[in-house]
Amino acid sequence: MIENLIVYQDQDLLIIDKPSQMHSVKNRLNQKKNTLADLLARYLPELASVTSKATLECGLVQRLDFETSGLLIVAKNSASWQFLHKQILAGKIKKSYIVLLEGELNKSVSLHGWLSQRYRGSKKVEFNYEEVKRSQSAEIDLECIRIIKNSAGKVATLAKAYASPAHRHQVRVMSTALGHPLVGDKTYHAKLSLNDFKDQLELNLERGFLLHAFNLDFLQLKNNKRLSFSSLRV
Repeated sequence: MIENLIVYQDQDLLIIDKPSQMHSVKNRLNQKKNTLADLLARYLPELASVTSKATLECGLVQRLDFETSGLLIVAKNSASWQFLHKQILAGKIKKSYIVLLEGELNKSVSLHGWLSQRYRGSKKVEFNYEEVKRSQSAEIDLECIRIIKNSAGKVATLAKAYASPAHRHQVRVMSTALGHPLVGDKTYHAKLSLNDFKDQLELNLERGFLLHAFNLDFLQLKNNKRLSFSSLRV
């Protein structure tokens, strides 16, 4: 199965196109589920030596939520993992998403703020306009692709989202802060569902919401040149 998800690979890394409704790694709630890390461990057992957390992460440089689909980087060796991880910390890995938002967003908008959690393991992330204790700086840009209206008059916007540096739930919570939660994202107070727009878009209605990491851009270890990958398999 993992072979069907591989977009690219070389001696240092893999690019994986993760489907929606697949966990990236195991946690206390999904111990019996087949995760992306499990598939990677079976495909390349040597990934178990990439980092100290390799048995959990299997070389994954990033993670995507269960409902989120799209591109992920997997390091094949420790040097590659460290090189890529430094790019994440420096905000040099550029990740772009396709999202379906509630309401009409007919212009590009940007937001900067701070993300925090009330407690460790919280299912929700909170957005703050000012820095608070244990918060992380975050930015998002939303760009309209097209406005969608169904026969009942309900409106949504298919958009591109550019997130830096792509923290957990960043696109979801910051879109909500802008007044446009992701369609179907009940965690962040969405009122509409993907089913409302099944006649206007070809969507996988088994997924909860549309959040797809469609583009990755980063520096390559061996020659320090930028690599860019895209995926429109939503």
